[in-house]
Amino acid sequence: MKIAVLGGDGYCGCKGEQTRGFLDIRDTVRCIEIACQNPAARREFRVFNQFTEQFSVLETAQVVKVAAKKLGVTVESNHLPDPRVEAEEHYYNAKHSKLLDLGLEPHFLSHSLIDSLMNIAMKYRDRVAVSLIRPRVNWRHPHNDVRRAQTVPFRAPASEAQFETANVSERKKQACSNQSRARRVVRSKF
Repeated sequence: MKIAVLGGDGYCGCKGEQTRGFLDIRDTVRCIEIACQNPAARREFRVFNQFTEQFSVLETAQVVKVAAKKLGVTVESNHLPDPRVEAEEHYYNAKHSKLLDLGLEPHFLSHSLIDSLMNIAMKYRDRVAVSLIRPRVNWRHPHNDVRRAQTVPFRAPASEAQFETANVSERKKQACSNQSRARRVVRSKF
């Protein structure tokens, strides 16, 4: 949605047929409340799937495209190669009836909510770092340029003697730190 308000194209992984579950944030809180108010019976195992609606990635992109058009923004969906290591098409039939049976009254995704979110995104579009939104993950060929750039360079000792000295001094520091921590714990207990 943010890419749409910035005037860029949307991205849809592979064919866009993957189905995803959606849940309004208000319903997230309500689901937790319902689960706490209705604890499982002794030795009962329960699973609550927290979603109230299901849409394909392509359907979601289409909803955003329509909302953007109302604001005068033209958006195109680009289909990218699937970055995941999974079948592009697979059976998805998750059930989410247990929370509804316990009294959840869901807030469904509406066009007015999408319009509202689009307006908020438009208002604050100058704060968006587009480089952080664009897809960069590829599970088939994993690497992390950000982590590499932020890693502190490691300088290996030039000789074995330096290695031994560094190792000994490091162990002494750790031992002193542990003793100091133990003294503080003992003092705090009495």
